[in-house]
Amino acid sequence: MGAVVVVCTFMDAAWAREAEGVEAMRACGSVVYCNNDLLSVVQLSGLFNDSKTFVDMPLNGTVEEVLEAFSALGASPGLGEVAAFVQRWFLPAGSDLYPWKPTDWQEEPPIVASISNPELSAWASALNGIWLELGRELSPDVAAAPAAHSLIPVAHPFIVPGGRFREYYYWDAYWIIHGLLATDMADTAAGMVSNMLQLVDTYGFVPNGGRVYYLNRSQPPLLTQMCLVYYEYLVEKGDDGSAAEFLSAALPILDEEYEFWMTTHVAEVEVGGESFTLNRYNAHCSYPRPEGYVEDVETAEEAGVAEPLLPNQLYVDLSSGAETGWDYSSRWFADHEDISTIRTSELLPVDLNAILFRNELTLSRLYSALGETDAREGYPCDVTERRREGDSRRELHWERDNCRRVGRESAAAKSAEYLQYAEERKAAFEAVLWNDEVGLWYDFNTTAGAQVDPTYFYPSVFAPLWAELYWNNETAAAASLSPEYVTERFLSAVDQFGALDFPGGLPASLVMTGQQWDFPNGWAPIQAWAIFGLQVLDNEEAAQQARTLAMGWMQNNYNGWVALEAMFEKYNVTSTSGLPGGGGEYTTVTGFGWTNGLALQLLARYCSDDDCFSLTGSPNGDGTTNNSSKEALYWLASVVGLLLAGAAIVCGAAAVAYWVHARRQGKRQLPADLDSDGFSMALE
Repeated sequence: MGAVVVVCTFMDAAWAREAEGVEAMRACGSVVYCNNDLLSVVQLSGLFNDSKTFVDMPLNGTVEEVLEAFSALGASPGLGEVAAFVQRWFLPAGSDLYPWKPTDWQEEPPIVASISNPELSAWASALNGIWLELGRELSPDVAAAPAAHSLIPVAHPFIVPGGRFREYYYWDAYWIIHGLLATDMADTAAGMVSNMLQLVDTYGFVPNGGRVYYLNRSQPPLLTQMCLVYYEYLVEKGDDGSAAEFLSAALPILDEEYEFWMTTHVAEVEVGGESFTLNRYNAHCSYPRPEGYVEDVETAEEAGVAEPLLPNQLYVDLSSGAETGWDYSSRWFADHEDISTIRTSELLPVDLNAILFRNELTLSRLYSALGETDAREGYPCDVTERRREGDSRRELHWERDNCRRVGRESAAAKSAEYLQYAEERKAAFEAVLWNDEVGLWYDFNTTAGAQVDPTYFYPSVFAPLWAELYWNNETAAAASLSPEYVTERFLSAVDQFGALDFPGGLPASLVMTGQQWDFPNGWAPIQAWAIFGLQVLDNEEAAQQARTLAMGWMQNNYNGWVALEAMFEKYNVTSTSGLPGGGGEYTTVTGFGWTNGLALQLLARYCSDDDCFSLTGSPNGDGTTNNSSKEALYWLASVVGLLLAGAAIVCGAAAVAYWVHARRQGKRQLPADLDSDGFSMALE
């Protein structure tokens, strides 16, 4: 690769100061919910099993009253005193969120009738019904007294992921919106997109989620893709006028979010005398995460941090790890094993840069589409002209009475500008992230000035396929490698790692660490990148791999549904038993927004005829479909027993580690004692 020079750009903030050589950056400005004595005392008291519970509790009084009551506790309150204080001055977590039935929900949307298999049609109907369980709207108290709540107000109701994730989340919303549009819930989808645009118009970016303690970081920047999906839905329905009007309001705000990522989350890498700009995750918090306070302090202690309540780079990297959406994965660890070695902000991730490439290409195309429309009232407005002077919390205004119109020439110029950005990023991909020896893209370590260890596999490599990095007409001249060459090398490398050999989906890694974004867990986003990315290649082998992966993932989802009538946030992919994934900072939750969204998307794409996956029904593989409570409880007890089978897990980890690190020894096969059902045998 040649000599490498790296220059990183950091975010700035008004509350920052220097302490112990690390900039002191609080998670947010709240004097209750973010990095203060009150937060430390309550979180470290051991009162809550989940650190998120406390910071989701609204105040039962004014901020001043709560602070005065806390001050009266003295320097070292006991657990009983802390418990009494919380009980008196805080309301239950989530009590400022109300159930909400979407007004555009239909009991039997067209997708249900389009699926010919009656069992799968019934499943699609049940998935559609879950939207009613996940709909939320904010209590009026949130807008009336925002300081008494950790929720960030938005204008429209929304769909939440589920479980402990009571509020809206950034990148979850992308797959949720896909599912909403698959069930013809366009108004709900539009409201969620509008909320995201409002957040950018207010803060300059979309926070990780709908809480003030998330204001120090974002998540994978998929708002541009959400807008594209909604725009294409309007065009498909023949509503070109609304589509043009939507673009005119959204595009200037998408420009603003793009600017955020290009000024606060970038690094310049010099390779062979040529400079390239790529992006990284870089949260602005050097204290323990409020929603993961105890866990972060424990990690700091394990890492040997002498004063774990002071600012520390470890906390920046933990918050940055949460910003990735992959919280947490061995991918971010220096030793690929221990979270105490996390170094997220040093890395230039393949998937983040793939998303931004696709955003650049999408913005170029959308500005081009806007420039061709005849809807002269639908041209973009300068974002700054839509902000009311003196407003600290700005709202998105769809009205454009006071906006200047931007003509066709301006839209064409913006289109060309974003196309140039895409071409530059494609060249950076090839120079910095592509490993020609292996045939895959790898994260780049800005501290080491080199790519990360290529013997480790992560499914982020599918994101450039999904982003159409080499498979588009507009940027064909921006790189020296041909699409055919990259396709051949990529498919061969993935085959060598054996990443697509698991029956229940694509794992988040091939390393077993106990983290939730590692083996054997699979997640909806990485299945989507792989399935839709492989379809981009226009290759028969890749298309079959995409279909096989989709069938295995849906089979896994379906069997879990049959057993427990639940959709999980993650699944064990070593079988199609429907076994939920595990590990990480909290117990696996159900719901689940993005799992439902992708399942509906895949059902619509693959299952409109009988040629779909096998309906084995129960997870024990005997072909039965009995869904009695007794059977469900038996299955759940078996799951718990499996998770407690420490010896089997250790043996499995060793086998997988041996298999992965023998990458260059030819095509990997699982050892005979760890076959494709090795992690589900206890269920039988």
